[in-house]
Amino acid sequence: MIRIGILSAALLVHVSGVSIASSVGRAPQFVTIDFRNGLPTADSSTGHAVADLRSSKEVPESALGAHEIQIYRAAASRGDPVGEFYLGEAYYDGVGVSQDQSRGIGYLRSAAVRGYARAETFLGIVEYLQAPGAPGRSRAWYWLHQGAHDGNRLAQRDLGIISLDDRSSSSVDDAMHWLHLAALQGDVVSQRLMGELNATTSSDTPSLEAAVFWLTEAAKDGDRIALSDLIHIWSMTKQIHAGFGPPETLSGALVLTTSPQTATQLGNFYFGRSPASAALAVELYRRAAQNGYGPASFGLAEAYLFGRGITANAYLARRGFKDATAQGYVQARVNLGTMYYQGMGVRKSLTRAASEYRLAATHGSAQGAYYLAMMFQTGQGVKMNVPEALHWYRVAAGRGLPVAQRVVASLPNPRSAGISPAQERVYWLRRAAEGGDAVAARELAELYRRGVGVKLSRPRALHWLQRAAKLGDQPALVDSALLEATEPTTANQARAGRSALRRMALAGSSSAGFNLGALYARGDGVTRDDHRAVIWWRVAARQHDQDAMIALAIAYISGAGVKEDWSKAVTLLKQVRVQNLDPERRRIVEQELITLH
Repeated sequence: MIRIGILSAALLVHVSGVSIASSVGRAPQFVTIDFRNGLPTADSSTGHAVADLRSSKEVPESALGAHEIQIYRAAASRGDPVGEFYLGEAYYDGVGVSQDQSRGIGYLRSAAVRGYARAETFLGIVEYLQAPGAPGRSRAWYWLHQGAHDGNRLAQRDLGIISLDDRSSSSVDDAMHWLHLAALQGDVVSQRLMGELNATTSSDTPSLEAAVFWLTEAAKDGDRIALSDLIHIWSMTKQIHAGFGPPETLSGALVLTTSPQTATQLGNFYFGRSPASAALAVELYRRAAQNGYGPASFGLAEAYLFGRGITANAYLARRGFKDATAQGYVQARVNLGTMYYQGMGVRKSLTRAASEYRLAATHGSAQGAYYLAMMFQTGQGVKMNVPEALHWYRVAAGRGLPVAQRVVASLPNPRSAGISPAQERVYWLRRAAEGGDAVAARELAELYRRGVGVKLSRPRALHWLQRAAKLGDQPALVDSALLEATEPTTANQARAGRSALRRMALAGSSSAGFNLGALYARGDGVTRDDHRAVIWWRVAARQHDQDAMIALAIAYISGAGVKEDWSKAVTLLKQVRVQNLDPERRRIVEQELITLH
């Protein structure tokens, strides 16, 4: 059930929402209602006078004076619903008069009774917000329906939004009915919501063509959230019919770009698609950059740097990054530092790189702080200073950079009040894992598996391993299957874990092969079978897995699962010895070789 809440604070005059870029079709969590979009059509001369007073957007409502209020009051005294509406609105908001909401509602109700649609709409929302119980909701529905049936697009939109807050089975259909009527009248928010709802809540399958149509209409009017939704659909969906996909020409793209921000937003989408699309992105960046928009200058500089959509030109790339920094886009400073660090189109200078990273870090860049920390840690471009490196790692972590958070988790953390170093490590690993760092998720899973800094929990360990695996961490795939095989909650789960290990081992995962062999060697969840253990160790040893080679050598020494053969054991151990071994593995290898000699 899509759920939309009404944000009641101050009855704001703009509309906000949550894009479907992260979850296709998810409706906004908070929608504020605009009561003042558009002007009424009044038949009486007094009504025309009132409408004229409020028609100029150059005169803010706070500037209403006694003369305007006097006109409203005179019109209201003659029973003119337009005058009653504006006078009621003035009292309700306290604009030009002392605020008196009860008096304001009285005037609004009088105008609504006379059939004035804007008053009906305003009164319906006031009832909904101020009296959320059944009687208040009933009155709200009544007035909003009156306004909606009288053709007020704001009443139609508000009724659609409120319908989504209802949990009845017909709520989405009702919402789409009213939003569709408002969208047809050009209400941008309703158009966007129609697009989002069509993307997910059609009766049978999502109507992507209808979603794209309505989102396109909203995007043409400058709705950046609608454009984000369009881009997400184009990126994730391949079932859209011809004509509903992204524009393939500059003129088509410009229809959707009403500002430097939206031009850059669309340019970012095109930049990574194909060389032809990158050329389109370059033109969008160029137009937006001419308006002094930093992110557009940055995008154009990256195009020059990597030669995407345009001939590579390191000089223009560097100049573009400098323009972007002058326009306040701090990420460009990080890229300048990387150009100097790697010598990309400029003379390599670690000192200059460190300087650019420092400037980026001091202006709020998490990446700049992270790279500066690395340079202090290694003494590149600056004098080695470990405390300074730790400081900037923590700055980057505090700014939300997952890789920095994982680094901080591995550092000796000072004991905080009531928190142990182990708990501090869990805190940073969890933040990094939630931010998408696969290695942090795998390390957090190990802490849950061992109960270090957290309560021992196999389900939580499995959860974080599965998240790491989804993020592309191959070791986590093996660890997840191994945990299911060795610590299952059901027999089916144990079989599934072993099957997953077999598939990965046969597909070339040496770690899966070694661990599968170890299961049979220990009889862990299976009948002990040294012969099968040797089979899987041989599979892993062909991939030069160190642990499998050592285990296979020991099997040849002891004759467990294979005919005793010390010469083969020596050969395997010597092959392992020349590899880059950690101290513990090297100790085992040397000890076995001494024993054999």
